[in-house]
Amino acid sequence: MSDKHLKEIRSYDANGNLLGEMDWNYDGELTSSKTNYYNEHGCHTEYRFIDHNDGETNHWEVILSPSTRQIAKRNKKTGTTDLRTYSPEKYLLHYKKTDKKTRLVKASRTKRREDNRETEYTRFDQGNRPLYTYYFQWDDRGFITKERLRYHQEKKERLHTYDFLKVDEHGNWTQRLMTRYDVGGKEKTKVSEKLTIRTIEYFEAPPAENEL
Repeated sequence: MSDKHLKEIRSYDANGNLLGEMDWNYDGELTSSKTNYYNEHGCHTEYRFIDHNDGETNHWEVILSPSTRQIAKRNKKTGTTDLRTYSPEKYLLHYKKTDKKTRLVKASRTKRREDNRETEYTRFDQGNRPLYTYYFQWDDRGFITKERLRYHQEKKERLHTYDFLKVDEHGNWTQRLMTRYDVGGKEKTKVSEKLTIRTIEYFEAPPAENEL
């Protein structure tokens, strides 16, 4: 197995909102930065993305529609719009991207169990035809143990199984072994293994104002 690894750093505010995300490649080079902005009520208002490889920057403004459980983001540079629809429990159910002429670019649908864990994810093309579907299996710790990918137009599948070798005292995994198989008909062929090791640093949240 290779010693090279990817690196990702995320930062959150005291309310658990994602403020920023930075990603590095296998060579230790910063590849992308993402920044989120929120108003005084904690609502997401802006999103900025920088690709450090080609210098491309994208800037979205967020349009809130809480009564319909939908959030739309409009790209100020390209005119495209992303529309996401959420369940009453605030989990993503549908996603649709349209161009500046409101033509469909891509879409997706997510199915969930009663406990809101994702069981299926289907991606659709510009003609609203299914391209592929992911199927997920979970254990009682909340870890995905199997991930099956079905390509609808090519009639083939890919299977990932996950073994969690180490779990910390907070219940988060720190070592995970992924095994990939290619599936064709009744045949399943092992392709590769990948060991992921991650370090999680925990911080104490500041006390709420009414606890001061």
